[in-house]
Amino acid sequence: PVTAFFPLSITCATVLTGYLAYRAYAATTLADASSFALLSALAGFALLEHWFLALSVASENLWRWVLPARKSIPHT
Repeated sequence: PVTAFFPLSITCATVLTGYLAYRAYAATTLADASSFALLSALAGFALLEHWFLALSVASENLWRWVLPARKSIPHT
């Protein structure tokens, strides 16, 4: 269940993701840019995961596009 801590944690994660993305954009070296871009992507994916968990989306609905189509087996 979503508690009162959820908006605080989402806000902090959003600020962190934005800060890391800004640091990636403003980096002076390629190594710093790629490091901050990777950290920003990971923080963004964590943020997305928390939203999916809070919205109670069934995992079957998230991964249905990857799974092969089920074929019905005729009963004999």
